[in-house]
Amino acid sequence: MKKRFFIFTLILFLLTLSACNLNEFFTTTEWKTGTKATSSKTSTSSSVIEATTTTAHVHTTAYKVVKDPSCTESGYGQTYCTICGEVLDTNIIPATGHIWDSIIGQEPTCTEDGYTAHSECTKCGAEVNNQILPALGHNYSFSHRIVPDDDNYVSHSYAVYTCDRCHDSYRSLLQTNYKAAYGYKSLSILSNSEAYLAFYEWLYSEASAFRLDYTDFEGVEPSYDGYEIARKNITQMGLSIEEAAAVYHTFLFDCPEFFYLKSGYVALTAGSENTFVMQIDKAFKSSSYRETCQNTVKIMCEDFIAEYSHTSDKLTLIKNIHDFIIKRINYGYEEDGTTPLDDAEAHCIIGVSAGGNEGTGSAVCEAYSKTFLYFARMYDVDAIVVHGAGHAWNMVKYNGKWYGLDATWDDQPVTYKEQGGIYYGYFMKNEADFNDVHADGGHTPYDYYITNGLRYQFPIPPFASTSYKVNILGQVVLDD
Repeated sequence: MKKRFFIFTLILFLLTLSACNLNEFFTTTEWKTGTKATSSKTSTSSSVIEATTTTAHVHTTAYKVVKDPSCTESGYGQTYCTICGEVLDTNIIPATGHIWDSIIGQEPTCTEDGYTAHSECTKCGAEVNNQILPALGHNYSFSHRIVPDDDNYVSHSYAVYTCDRCHDSYRSLLQTNYKAAYGYKSLSILSNSEAYLAFYEWLYSEASAFRLDYTDFEGVEPSYDGYEIARKNITQMGLSIEEAAAVYHTFLFDCPEFFYLKSGYVALTAGSENTFVMQIDKAFKSSSYRETCQNTVKIMCEDFIAEYSHTSDKLTLIKNIHDFIIKRINYGYEEDGTTPLDDAEAHCIIGVSAGGNEGTGSAVCEAYSKTFLYFARMYDVDAIVVHGAGHAWNMVKYNGKWYGLDATWDDQPVTYKEQGGIYYGYFMKNEADFNDVHADGGHTPYDYYITNGLRYQFPIPPFASTSYKVNILGQVVLDD
């Protein structure tokens, strides 16, 4: 009996030892818990046995849309386990397709594009059968001319051009009413005023007549560096050469529309008689070129009204004129980069008008100040051109008071500019601010004694006590 029990025990031991050599086995506890133990073979260099465990579970699922479908592209969603994050399934969500809404076409206007009839998707805005019809642009033509009566002391007359489609209009072809011009009236208070005014009126008459003269001086040698269009015996009028020159200078700065006139003068002496010769600058000898220049002035006026719709607020209008000129041109120099341009165009309104909207034109202070006067007159703003030693600027009347304005000096390099790329250091200033330390005497006008010949400057009006500034919103406000 003992022998049989021993043999049974030995067999059981051998079976147990054999099972221990298997790579994997489950214990009774492991079967109950669902935990599987894994052992690695023991290396000859280490007796460490490593083990890892994982826990089996039933997935808890949820669904989410990863990408929404659009009208033209599919989206997709995913089913995933909320416990372990495993993505269990992915499904495609088809594109939704457009929902079309028919839109009636719109005719283009002078300033806004139109479009043909088309359909538009109410969800994504996609369009079909859509064709842009470009804005037509204004079709301006001469409408009428405003001309003051003899007793009407309005400072100018002008032509009105009206668009035959939208009836928008602009003013051009200014002509000064000399009876209301500041310089003309300043001559009337001098001792020899009768002779001065008579000569002024002769200058005005001849310059106006030549405006409609198509004489072409091409191929003709200039005389006295210009082309003669009229002459007058000033001795018989009771004028000296210096007096005639002073009146001529006043006339030129009163009437910027006569751009073709030569700024210098010619006086011929024969015995005791002196004759004044009126000339056009040789740059304007061609009648076709004069016509082209005149057309640039017309286009400049059209550009102004397109960029700055006419406003009844005088301060805003003054700022608009100031800004328009600065944007249109740059101060011009000769090739050496330091000498101001000496071209005839650079010294008159053509220097600005020929600049175009690209802002590539070049001119000097005379062009800035004369063009400002041209536009100021056009829109019923009282202004004058003032000139001193080598510089010209403007004075502007607002609410019965006069202010200094220098568009030339406000046309500074970009690094010095303020709001909108424009400097306003010399815009609507009182005398102290206008003649500040930076002016360095540049705003000192010539004295007005008639004996100073070409240096004659009519007496300028007294400055206002206040100044204006342009704030960060671009508004013109009093400078406290």
